[in-house]
Amino acid sequence: MGLAPAPFPARETAAQTHAVMRAKSGYDIKQLVSEYRALRASVLSLWLDDGVPAPSDLQDVIRFSEAISAASIHSTTAFLKAGANVVAAALSQEEQGKVLQEPHPADLKKRLRTVRRVFDGDD
Repeated sequence: MGLAPAPFPARETAAQTHAVMRAKSGYDIKQLVSEYRALRASVLSLWLDDGVPAPSDLQDVIRFSEAISAASIHSTTAFLKAGANVVAAALSQEEQGKVLQEPHPADLKKRLRTVRRVFDGDD
């Protein structure tokens, strides 16, 4: 190893940090995912504007697309966890249990179960 300090592992990826910042700014999940769609489209469009891609460029396009997809997944997961933390902070475990037992529309119960599952790390 050289003289440079050893890198320390990041606690979050850039995609996760991006998601938390968007959640705090009031974005919804559609807006978050749309940013990744727009990024992918913009970069690929600029790539094509540079001329006709060579067949060897196809592997680079695939790697780029996979990287954007992975970042989108990390970001979405972090966004959902950030939302689950807000809900969990607002509702104690006891209150969450009461909500599940009370007669509510099925979709509300399903959403709360999903939030609890994500918050508990069972995703």
